[in-house]
Amino acid sequence: MTRILASAVSAFALSAVIAAPALAADTQRDGDHQLGDTVPLDQGDLQSITAQVMQKYSLLSSAPGIKFAHAQRSVRSIDIASVIFLPHTESSGVKQAFQVRCVRQMPETRWSCEEPEIRRYLRLGSQDFEVRVSAGISNDGALALIEASRRFTEATSSVYQTAIQVSTDGDGSLVVSWGTPEGSKELLMRARLRAGADESQPESWQISPFELETL
Repeated sequence: MTRILASAVSAFALSAVIAAPALAADTQRDGDHQLGDTVPLDQGDLQSITAQVMQKYSLLSSAPGIKFAHAQRSVRSIDIASVIFLPHTESSGVKQAFQVRCVRQMPETRWSCEEPEIRRYLRLGSQDFEVRVSAGISNDGALALIEASRRFTEATSSVYQTAIQVSTDGDGSLVVSWGTPEGSKELLMRARLRAGADESQPESWQISPFELETL
């Protein structure tokens, strides 16, 4: 009886997370997608991905739903999906949400998901848009980095005055994006912490224009 009840509770929590009214899932799937095409995600896809995250993090059951879901066809008929859940907790004014990247090799239908990451939403007194932070940096460090990049932005652009996101690049460096008040990313900057410096101080960060680095 206990096992049946637990299964019923898990199924209810899963359906509650999936049934987010803000997300319109496309129930049509076309098997003829080309490289770079958007691949529709149906309820079965979202349930499979959500279940994998919930198996590791039961906190997801307290999330009200999915904020964003997108999939794209990559090389060798591999689909790559990115799913961001609505915040499941808030502490000291900072909201936290799970985000996860999953892949599947067509024609297989099962998704394989990477380790979920935490996505934070920082509030700034200077703007309404909450800065998305998906990098391994403290809140104080992120605020200092944003301030350092603000000074760089003010010296190079008079258009993009809204901090949008702090993320990690493939080489481990941090990337800060600035854009419009609506959240459109336009200006990218690369950030590196100076050797032995305190990340919570704006002067500790070295900011440079973002350029793709080649070997």
